[in-house]
Amino acid sequence: MYADNKNKQIVISKVELFDILGKKVSVWEIKEQKDTYQLKIKTQIPTGIYIVKMKTNKGETNKKVVIE
Repeated sequence: MYADNKNKQIVISKVELFDILGKKVSVWEIKEQKDTYQLKIKTQIPTGIYIVKMKTNKGETNKKVVIE
């Protein structure tokens, strides 16, 4: 995700999901820019706490999420 100041947009190119132990669970490559995103989670992922990581041209952004 990064700010495209010329076009006044936030651009996201990749989102990764990690389990609490740091194992990569899913990767989404973003090819089309939209106002909102709904990323499908694999049905076999167990309930628990996960880390969503978005890489940007300014660094990385991490967010803790609970999947039920």
